[in-house]
Amino acid sequence: MIMKAETLSEQLFLLAMNKRGGINGSQFHAQLALVMAGLLDLQEAGMIVLDERSVRLKKGELSGRFIFLQPLLDVLKGISKPTLKKVADVYCGTFTDKELKKYLQGIRKEMQQKGLLNVTKENSYLGEKSVYTANDTEVQLILKNLELNLEKAIFDEKGIHLWILLEQGKLLNKYYPKDKIKSFHKRWDQCQNQSLLKGFGVMKKEIEGMFWTLMIAASI
Repeated sequence: MIMKAETLSEQLFLLAMNKRGGINGSQFHAQLALVMAGLLDLQEAGMIVLDERSVRLKKGELSGRFIFLQPLLDVLKGISKPTLKKVADVYCGTFTDKELKKYLQGIRKEMQQKGLLNVTKENSYLGEKSVYTANDTEVQLILKNLELNLEKAIFDEKGIHLWILLEQGKLLNKYYPKDKIKSFHKRWDQCQNQSLLKGFGVMKKEIEGMFWTLMIAASI
């Protein structure tokens, strides 16, 4: 079965979202991980180039499976000489979460259009509210692919990105017990010694470096 959640930000959103279709304010690491996922998707789309600190915009228009990331791209275009620090300031360094909500709403709408979110209504003292649950079949496909990456060394770039952001976003323990996570780490360390996979080790350090640049900037 083929996954409908094709992009990194879609996959991470399904694994991270709460029943309100967003990310809890207390899940600061998860919020930043989703912003990082969007940046990596925009890089895959050929719209930006990332390094450890800067974000370089390229010419062109978003299309196809990346179109829902337009709110994030618009923010980048509105920043003079964008850097990861400036991106973090916009999404997590203000007293309001206006841009973060807009970004997450775009992903959520895309997921609804693909039939990957189930929506029900719930009555509360504040009135009727929508309750969102991720399509379980899709979630299991994402997790199965992730496990294949880590257990059988069938590595692909997106799988490695997802693992790194789940780890940095403090989301792994939502799906895996500690002993399973420990075995994943052990397998990863073993695989990095293989010459063909050394590039993934370098990539992991680069993504972690960019994530922590966002984290430090948003905390100041």
